[in-house]
Amino acid sequence: MCMLENDLENHLGEFHIKMKGLAGFARLCAGDQYEIFMRYGRQRWKLRGRIELNGRQVWDSEDMVFLPLVSDFLSVKVTELKSLANHVVVGSVSCETKDLFAALPQTVAVDINDLGTIKLSLEVTWNPFDKDDMGSVASTVTKAPTISKRLSTIFNQSPPDTPSLREQAFYNMLRRHEDMENGTAWSNSSESSDDSSSPRLSVGGLRTSTHHK
Repeated sequence: MCMLENDLENHLGEFHIKMKGLAGFARLCAGDQYEIFMRYGRQRWKLRGRIELNGRQVWDSEDMVFLPLVSDFLSVKVTELKSLANHVVVGSVSCETKDLFAALPQTVAVDINDLGTIKLSLEVTWNPFDKDDMGSVASTVTKAPTISKRLSTIFNQSPPDTPSLREQAFYNMLRRHEDMENGTAWSNSSESSDDSSSPRLSVGGLRTSTHHK
């Protein structure tokens, strides 16, 4: 089961997450500092920010890439940094990620506490195709190895099976039928009569050409 989950996760693409900020109405004051910690399986993202005098929020990190997981929840923990030794946990919540698989980017508001007075706003974009390096949005240069790998996988596939005698006879009959329509029935049928690999087809070709004549 674990192998099946891992194989499925390798084809789920990636989540591009952009930090939009905290929304807390009267809870957010100028000078407040917060720490946000996200855990998604073994993937981690920790960022810190502060509230400016004009209400603008400044964060030390704003973008992250998470690889989708089948059975794990996204855990979010928000802590208010009062001082070096005094940290207050605002709230902690675990969220399902099934609704994040959307064709268009979407803004998600996560209720951090039970009353919903503190919300975390994230912009999530699901990229179902290529997986890039963690922590950065890859450019076309970094995507090139992935494309080459896919092309090599396609061209390294095993060739199709050799057609059976019945299939060969069918293809030959279609080809001879086209030749007869083009006026070259007798020459093709005489050559095919010497072909020991498909004797039945050569007889049928002669009968057909005689009928048209």
